[in-house]
Amino acid sequence: MRRTFGGVEYSVPMSTTWGNGDLKKPLILQRDLQYNENKIWMSPGLIAALDAVHVFDDEEGKEISTKEKIDLLRRLLEKSVDHFEKRDSYLVTSAEEILRFLLLEHHKIRQKDVEDFLNRPKSMIHSGLMMHVPRTSKHAKAKGDPVQAFLRDFEVAKTSFKALADSALLKSWEFTIASFAEIKLEFARLNLYTSL
Repeated sequence: MRRTFGGVEYSVPMSTTWGNGDLKKPLILQRDLQYNENKIWMSPGLIAALDAVHVFDDEEGKEISTKEKIDLLRRLLEKSVDHFEKRDSYLVTSAEEILRFLLLEHHKIRQKDVEDFLNRPKSMIHSGLMMHVPRTSKHAKAKGDPVQAFLRDFEVAKTSFKALADSALLKSWEFTIASFAEIKLEFARLNLYTSL
């Protein structure tokens, strides 16, 4: 795309990224979930994210109803509340953090296990995991390394959450237009570097 301003032509590519969407948006929750006005366990984005990695499938691999998914998500959240940063009677979190805690619990690993895996020498990490994140299948549960399964599922869950919460085409268009919208060249450059 091109824009001419002040006799100078600026050219930028279409943004290929669509940002984090609402993944990192702060959520304030009561530590005792029964007093929450914000019923996060009913979030279609969280349900879609966990559904994409088959957290809700029963032992036979059958899907459960939406009402059962909501009830299960609430129970999972109640169990994971202690992992969040301590505050008085509330906690500040995000959808990304909630997904991380729930998937760590689902794969029965700790954040330290993930950090140790990521800090290993590069020759020990499979490059395919970092370059391509395949959609998990119902029958491809963590047969190998549970940390690799967690990382794969975490990326799939985040993408599923963003896909429901934000339009990828609209976001990439917005970032591209934002780089042209600034009158001051310094701001346009900032948009180019941060968004494109």
